[in-house]
Amino acid sequence: MRSPTTASGAPRRSELFALATVAVFSHLLSACDPGAENDAPGASPDASNGSGAPVSSADVTPARWDTLPGERWRLEEDLRIGVVQGSSTADPRVFGRIRNVIPTDDGGVWVYDQQAVELRKFDASGGHLLSVGRAGQGPGEFSGNACARRGVGAEMWVETETNWHRFDPRGQLLGTFPAPGRLACGVRMWLDSTRYLVAEVETDFESRTQRSYFTIHEWSGDRFSVVDTVSPPQTPPPRIVTFTSRGGRNVSQRAIPFVHNADWRLQAGGRFLVWEGGGTYEIHLVGLEGDTIRSISRTYRPVSIDRRTRREEIDKVSRPGWIAEDTFSEADVPHTYPPFSSASLREDGTIWVNRVGDEGVAVREVFSASGEYLGELMIPEALEGLSITSASSDHVWGTVRDDLGVQFVVRARLIKGDPPRGIPD
Repeated sequence: MRSPTTASGAPRRSELFALATVAVFSHLLSACDPGAENDAPGASPDASNGSGAPVSSADVTPARWDTLPGERWRLEEDLRIGVVQGSSTADPRVFGRIRNVIPTDDGGVWVYDQQAVELRKFDASGGHLLSVGRAGQGPGEFSGNACARRGVGAEMWVETETNWHRFDPRGQLLGTFPAPGRLACGVRMWLDSTRYLVAEVETDFESRTQRSYFTIHEWSGDRFSVVDTVSPPQTPPPRIVTFTSRGGRNVSQRAIPFVHNADWRLQAGGRFLVWEGGGTYEIHLVGLEGDTIRSISRTYRPVSIDRRTRREEIDKVSRPGWIAEDTFSEADVPHTYPPFSSASLREDGTIWVNRVGDEGVAVREVFSASGEYLGELMIPEALEGLSITSASSDHVWGTVRDDLGVQFVVRARLIKGDPPRGIPD
């Protein structure tokens, strides 16, 4: 039996900033793969997709895999790292709070455990190879808010405060250098072997607004230098609720639950996935210069939100002791889930879209590199709560939790069904 996980689309944002705060940080800080929680049946026959037009079964965009089921893709777990209780308190297979999962080229993986303040390396069979780091402020020592990233070549870099610590594949410390950018553990990405993209935020405390942009840095072998600046896609601000503390000194914002806001996500190679919100299922792949590379869209059948779930999320919006703006009312909270919650571009050019499907269960829908809607990815019950952190053309990596809340690192094969003879790819 599937056990849906929560994802109301209502992240919290706080302190001193106005509308732009939610928009900026939703893009620039790393996010987990969202799930869903709902026990309601599907939408009624006269449900609308957000554009005002009723949607019938005949209107829904057909999936290729429904017509050609032999081609359907599925995930199959082939490695799980972690134990509920280790042989000792220092057992590297016991994870406290996993922040980063970074595959190696030979099938192994680096795992940064934020609670243990330690970076661990495992081989392709899940065997522990080495651990580096400890709490502290010196070389090779990390703070509790540190994060790990792939560095130059096979190096691993761990960011702590304003510095990065460089480790070679054997775990040897190569040195430290200043981290580019001011947004600690924010979005950073290699564009090629020497150029590095870094998310930046500027705050205007007087107007209580923020502006996001990206700087491109050139790697010289031991340091970065800024060579260019680019702007992210421009989208309408999200619909949020603004609260003011009694006395008016502080301002806080929270997203309105289940609203389909315009958004964008940075993808590999400096490309963006952009959507306009408003209840439409339409996503654009946009280049760093603002050029549209590809667009995907489909007509979908909305899924109703049961009354209990909707009520719980409305109650979470309120903030005791703070005053909400007069423009917000419960009527602003939709009665159906948004068309999707997030999307990601994969190595093979496919786009995977996370949304709430029938019976309120989180599903992943796949579009081909040419934009054709393929259908839903088959995910075994043991992996339904998988938070995907990276994906290649044949494997995905991520984390799952068991019923006790214990975290595990999982590698799963992406099995692409063989097309029947005579049917072209």
